[in-house]
Amino acid sequence: MDKVSGDGHAELLNDGTFQITLANHNGGAAALKAKRQDNSLLGDELARS
Repeated sequence: MDKVSGDGHAELLNDGTFQITLANHNGGAAALKAKRQDNSLLGDELARS
């Protein structure tokens, strides 16, 4: 695995999604967007334990 260095930031958007942007010093970049999933079934399981 090659080592890289760079910058990144994360932002919570108004629609409830979380956006992460990464950029390395070699010119590469990536953007990720995630939205919280309804885990009501998981919550029920945790409540029973």
